[in-house]
Amino acid sequence: MRSRVRSIGRSSAVAFAVVAAVSAWLPFVGGEPAGATPPSATTPINHLVVIFQENVSFDHYFATYPQAANTSGQTFNGTTPNGTPVGLGGPVNNLANTVGAGNSGTLLTNNPNSSQPHRYDPSLDSNVLTCSVNHSYKPEQLAVDNGLMDKFPENVGVTSARPTGGGNCTTGEVMNYYDGNTVTAMWNYAQHFAMNDNEFNTNFGPSTPGALNLISGNTGGVD
Repeated sequence: MRSRVRSIGRSSAVAFAVVAAVSAWLPFVGGEPAGATPPSATTPINHLVVIFQENVSFDHYFATYPQAANTSGQTFNGTTPNGTPVGLGGPVNNLANTVGAGNSGTLLTNNPNSSQPHRYDPSLDSNVLTCSVNHSYKPEQLAVDNGLMDKFPENVGVTSARPTGGGNCTTGEVMNYYDGNTVTAMWNYAQHFAMNDNEFNTNFGPSTPGALNLISGNTGGVD
């Protein structure tokens, strides 16, 4: 139960803060009447819980998973509770494991964007509480740049005041990422459940249209 993809910048492609719990079996539409006995399960999965974050890319939280810097704050050792190395389905498709621009290095150190990704330090308030990125429809399209994924600082980076004070955020910070020393809970979830490191979205834009699209397959006219 694993899919793979990479997100280069911090876009709202993986956007919207919502938790949806749905049954693994829904009444069959078109042939079997509602309320009919569901088919026998072929896996032990009874429920699917989808957790996704608002206006944040996969790499904003998992750019170096399962390796955390462990320089301050919580520590993370990169193994499952029974000691088994993570990534049994192959390396996580993230900045640290994907070949960089010009087939050199990785996207973590050789990114096609004008600003390179940097780790947020959990010991600094200004690194834990950051500015919100621009997640409007047209800027997101421009950031993706027809699939080149190389215009994020220019189009969705912001220079608004930091939530913690101390000046403004810079446009290049749209490329930055946390690791397991800051988002320890999310990295622990990844040790136990399927990770969606591939994401294919059908629409750009802010949270509500995307949340509707996730559940229903369309935006219901909301823009």
